Amino acid sequence: MKIDELLNKYYDTFTSNDKYICECILNHQNDCVHLSIDEFAYKYHISTSTLSRFAQKLHLPGYSELRAMIRLNEYEQNDEHQNVDQLMNCYNKVIDDIDKKDCSMMFERMYDAQRMILFGEGYFQGRVAKEMKRIFLATGKIIYDAYGDDMIPSLTHFINVNDVVFFISLNGESSAMIEFAKEMKMKGIYMISITKMQSNALARLCDENLYIQSLKLTVDKQLNYDVTTQYFILR
Repeated sequence: MKIDELLNKYYDTFTSNDKYICECILNHQNDCVHLSIDEFAYKYHISTSTLSRFAQKLHLPGYSELRAMIRLNEYEQNDEHQNVDQLMNCYNKVIDDIDKKDCSMMFERMYDAQRMILFGEGYFQGRVAKEMKRIFLATGKIIYDAYGDDMIPSLTHFINVNDVVFFISLNGESSAMIEFAKEMKMKGIYMISITKMQSNALARLCDENLYIQSLKLTVDKQLNYDVTTQYFILR
């Protein structure tokens, strides 16, 4: 629990002195963490025994535990700020990479193509394909979007050399998608991969490669989350 939540929880039980201590702690958390109980008490004109009793009113063993809680909250806030900075840098890197990449050949092939097939590795990649289809509708091209291994046999049957195929994958290592790409390559199909920025089998098979910056964030110190918004920025 965060310190402000804990203080709010017991605020109605506080005396006027307790409320003064509450204000001192909330407004001067850095002092609470870095000053000893004697130093904090002297600076804000509070007795050390009063500080100890205040911590016990919060159902904490003592003032040391109160300081530890504030210190932990401080570290968590720093981690949150760091995650936000990493996220913004990741988004900006995708935009910078798009700006620097020469896509003229890819655009020419897309312009000359009879149809465009947008294939996603899984459900999320399928959503990216649908969004790409929505954007490309203005071109007047025939566009198909699909995802999942069960769609591969049908797509393999009707894709021809006049088509352009986009493969949208996370790691570019799905065995089913790689086999699909190999068949398309043997047919001479022009292929474009969209994957994480890493060496992968799918990218090596395709004619053009578009990459997104990979970012994994830690949520609640236990759950790791792969950020995927970059795919929507790239599309």
